[in-house]
Amino acid sequence: ALAELLQNQHSAIRHLFFGHTPRPISGSWCGIPFTTLRATSHQVWLDVSRQDILLGQHEPPAYAVALLNTSQKVVQRHDYLDSRPTFERVKRQFPLPLSGTHLSGGYRHVR
Repeated sequence: ALAELLQNQHSAIRHLFFGHTPRPISGSWCGIPFTTLRATSHQVWLDVSRQDILLGQHEPPAYAVALLNTSQKVVQRHDYLDSRPTFERVKRQFPLPLSGTHLSGGYRHVR
């Protein structure tokens, strides 16, 4: 039913976003690209061999920021409770998506 509805509006739909789905997935459905995000609680363990049960997993919760304009889409995911150490990038220049600014590259441990 949803596929039939979307086929009538396909030219107006550029991307589908789904939040709070307990698995990060990207793909294309009926010719329309989509992005799902991890939930902010537990996740579903990736096991495509099991059709009879969904296994839970305590992967880090996440949120995302979608940067959109007329020519591009960038989805940046963030595991906000990830406790691994961060580091600062230095010495190398590369452009940020959807902006004219640059970041420094390289690595320096921060915490």
